[in-house]
Amino acid sequence: MARTSVALDPWTYRARLVRVIDADTLEMELDLGFGVVKSETLRLADLDAPELNTAEGRAVRAIVLDWVDDAKDGDWPLLVTTRKTDKYRRYIATIRDATTARPALNETLLTLGYAKPWPAP
Repeated sequence: MARTSVALDPWTYRARLVRVIDADTLEMELDLGFGVVKSETLRLADLDAPELNTAEGRAVRAIVLDWVDDAKDGDWPLLVTTRKTDKYRRYIATIRDATTARPALNETLLTLGYAKPWPAP
């Protein structure tokens, strides 16, 4: 029987959400392969979202949770592509749905106006 596989970028991992720390900072479990799972704090790439201690930040947090909840692929519904770390040692990441072609979470927040481009143009 032929086995199907998805070719991933070198720093792309299957993932699931642990918690939303801030509207643009998430804690996620990453499947590193061979049964190895690691929890990491990730900063969404290319955007700046309101802080959680504001009404806007709480609204964006709800949008993030809804977006993640819409990703339905068993234990590992998300794909995370990472870059370098920031000054707080958070990996800079793009988060995508593992099974659909909908825009990445990052792009969704920017397009809908819930976040601003960062660094600012």
